[in-house]
Amino acid sequence: MRKKFLDKNENLGLRLTLAERKLILEDPIHIHDEIADPIRATLTGFPVLLTLDQLEDLGGHVAAEANHSTDKKLRKMLDAILSKIQDLLETHTDEEPPKSLKIDDAQRGKPLAKQSVQLAERAAKLLIGAEQLGIKTKPVARFPLPEAERAVLLMIPAIDENIHKKLATLKPKLAVGEVGGLLMAVAEAMIDAHPSHCFALIMAAKSLMDCLEAEVTGALEPTPGSVRSSVVYRLRITLEDIEPAIWRLVEVPDCSLGELHEVIQIAMGWQNSHMHQFVVNGKHFCQALLDDIDLADEAGIRLSQIFKGKKKPRIVYEYDFGDSWQHEIVLEKTLEPELKVKYPRCVEGATRACPPEDVGGVSGYADFLEAMADPKHPEHREMKEWIGGKFDPERFDLNAVNHELRTL
Repeated sequence: MRKKFLDKNENLGLRLTLAERKLILEDPIHIHDEIADPIRATLTGFPVLLTLDQLEDLGGHVAAEANHSTDKKLRKMLDAILSKIQDLLETHTDEEPPKSLKIDDAQRGKPLAKQSVQLAERAAKLLIGAEQLGIKTKPVARFPLPEAERAVLLMIPAIDENIHKKLATLKPKLAVGEVGGLLMAVAEAMIDAHPSHCFALIMAAKSLMDCLEAEVTGALEPTPGSVRSSVVYRLRITLEDIEPAIWRLVEVPDCSLGELHEVIQIAMGWQNSHMHQFVVNGKHFCQALLDDIDLADEAGIRLSQIFKGKKKPRIVYEYDFGDSWQHEIVLEKTLEPELKVKYPRCVEGATRACPPEDVGGVSGYADFLEAMADPKHPEHREMKEWIGGKFDPERFDLNAVNHELRTL
């Protein structure tokens, strides 16, 4: 396999779970500050940016500790970290390839410049449409950016002061025009963005664009209730590999997988802080980040296309590729919509809370619950501080979930 060439000072993104970060930063792995500092400074949910030399150095420390460890659980975690590092090292090199194979660096000087222009042009057209429809001052139904992505946007100097103040609040309430202005500022920032911010800006731009398009196209479409889906799908969503089971039963009209993603996030209790994908009968559907990236777009396929015929499809929704939360989605039945019911809605759910974000997957969640349940556990105090006090694994508020689903 041909390795991708990187400059010696160019960074690669290493995705680590919260548990893996803690393990690396604590003894017995002794790493230099030049590696530890980027890990500490990186926002939760974002990849840690390290050079190839730093990755090799970190891999050496992890491998050495794994070879000497007699703790099977610790060795398994170290091996998982080492595997991620090796995947990057095996596909990248800082040894310059022959001139005939080298891509013209002059054309790669500003890799996001083309996308920036596309975003700005599309945002400008949508803002004109919003002006013509008289919805620029209308509050958006649900602002799409999680706290981690908002933190990146707060560093953009071109953002209007009033919008900046709103972004700093827990639940920002922005108007359609303000979302458009924010998208324009992101598009401008992408041109000269530092490599460590590029991915976060792309994700934020996609979410803002989806929000803006939904508001404008929604204003063009018939009002809710004048046209209703002819069928409602009752879906059971179960978080895999956890006992007792954590599940939700939701009823949704015909919608895209992208729209179903929003329903799952609210019904389960996630914070929409990480990437996700759907796997339908082995085919992967993702959130397309930009028009020129070749991905199967989750917005392009609807439930009515999936649930056709007698054979039931196998559907898995994966959230957070680091923690890798796998959700099985099963169609229980199809129903006729009730006239007085607002869809989507959650009709039932196991009285169990969703695991905390970045807890470390299934095994990390088990360790977290064990530490929280035992005040004498060596990590009890640390876990309690991390979660912000109490955590009730049996708490599920159906009314609160449906209240938020009504904002979709």
